Amino acid sequence: MLIRIAAALFLFAGAAQAAELTVIDADAKFPEGPFVENGILYYAQYAASEIDKWDGTTRSKLWGQEGSGANAVQRFGSGFIVACYDNNTVVLLDADGKTSKVIDKDDKGAPILGPNDIALDRKGGAYVTLSGPWESGPIVGRCCMSRRTVAHKSSPTICTMPTESSFPQTGRRSSWWSTTPIASSSLS
Repeated sequence: MLIRIAAALFLFAGAAQAAELTVIDADAKFPEGPFVENGILYYAQYAASEIDKWDGTTRSKLWGQEGSGANAVQRFGSGFIVACYDNNTVVLLDADGKTSKVIDKDDKGAPILGPNDIALDRKGGAYVTLSGPWESGPIVGRCCMSRRTVAHKSSPTICTMPTESSFPQTGRRSSWWSTTPIASSSLS
């Protein structure tokens, strides 16, 4: 009997939490890649190819580029970094959401295919996953790193990580991750 009561309380608590969800953008176009900073929610709208922000009351557009397929955003220095899957770019924005740099190749000159998500490190850098094209094979995903360094001024760099083909023994898309870059070049 005690187990049934505990299970019922657990289910009730779960239902109460679900009831607390409040829709803040009922018209979102495939929202992805959110983060919160100083009480403001930033998120990508993939199907709208834009980055939006919500201040707790109002949603507004921070940035957009038709056909970009923006699907992740993070703070990067004083601006933002955006992964754009459809046009195969990583876009750096200034603090006001204006494009400051568009990156479409890695440090070796190879095109970046399918930037999909972004994760920040604690040193001012960012990792960007490149899913490759949406197809059954061959899978050509990569992980990249963008690092901010402190010298006279901050300057981001992007580094290519080895591809899955370098590790054929696993045959899985997400089987390898490293924080060690094999090369880098300045983005500024």
